[in-house]
This record gives sequence, structure tokens and C-alpha cells, in this order.
Amino acid sequence: MVHPGKLFMGGLNIETDEKALEGGCGKCGRRVEPLLTKDRETNQSRGFAFVTFESPAGVERVIRIFNGKIWKSG
Repeated sequence: MVHPGKLFMGGLNIETDEKALEGGCGKCGRRVEPLLTKDRETNQSRGFAFVTFESPAGVERVIRIFNGKIWKSG
């Protein structure tokens, strides 16, 4: 089942961490589940994440605010 509040975020800088994701996405709505995908061997970001919000409105806000912008860590 696809969750209507789930967002795939691709093209992230490999230096993006959970704290940066939470800071940016937290401004857009209440998150249920942030998931930054990491390499198993290096524990470094693979450049994409999945973030689930309580409502689709959070997804819409993230897209409106961050689509096409550079996401900076820290």
C-alpha cells in the first residue's frame, strides 16, 4: 500500500544526514518516519531518502519549498 504522505527525496548530497533532513522536513509538517538510505559498508548516505508525513500536506509543502534547491547539511 502506498502512503499518501510518503515522499521520495533523490539527488541528496552524500553529506546530508538525518539531522539536516529532520530540520528541513520538520518545517513542512509532522513526520512519522524519516529514512535516510545509507551504504552498509561505509554508513555514508546513498543520496536519497524516504520521508513519511502524517498528511499529504507535508509532502506538498516539501515539494513547494525544496524542489530543485540544494539541500545543505548542518
